[in-house]
Amino acid sequence: MKLNECSCGCGGMSGGCKDNQKDQENYMFFGNLETIKRAVDTLLQMDPQKLDAILKDGHNWAADHIATSKDDIEEVAGFLMNRMGENQMMSQPNEKSMGYVQTFESFVKKYGEKITLEEFKKIKKNTKIVYLGTPYTVVKNDDSVLHLKSEKSGHEKTVNLGMFNHGGAITE
Repeated sequence: MKLNECSCGCGGMSGGCKDNQKDQENYMFFGNLETIKRAVDTLLQMDPQKLDAILKDGHNWAADHIATSKDDIEEVAGFLMNRMGENQMMSQPNEKSMGYVQTFESFVKKYGEKITLEEFKKIKKNTKIVYLGTPYTVVKNDDSVLHLKSEKSGHEKTVNLGMFNHGGAITE
């Protein structure tokens, strides 16, 4: 992409998109998604061994940026799916990710909705949740923080009530 080029890839300049998306107030949102998709498709076509060698050669910052971008995009996707009332699942190759809206005891915790401290304390060990788009299992709840373990990577994370209210959903 050139410096003054529209981010949607239409070939227009940043001040004037060639596509007729201008009738949408947030047309750049869609243009940015297209740019992200093209960049991801390009990266996925590169030789994984060569990329790994570059990352190992002092450029692990790139892997960190991809990880945080993934979290951000999954968070937005989960939020928008729930706001639109869609019970879609975000899929990954050869596996299904957890849904975003499920029930837990006597209350529903949708992605981004708030729960009370009393409800937070009731979340039991081995409960399946989604936090910022990533599936986790609750390892421990000490009433002030949840200790989570990623179902995919085994990475552990602690989340307090405020964090959970911002980016978590109970899935089981």
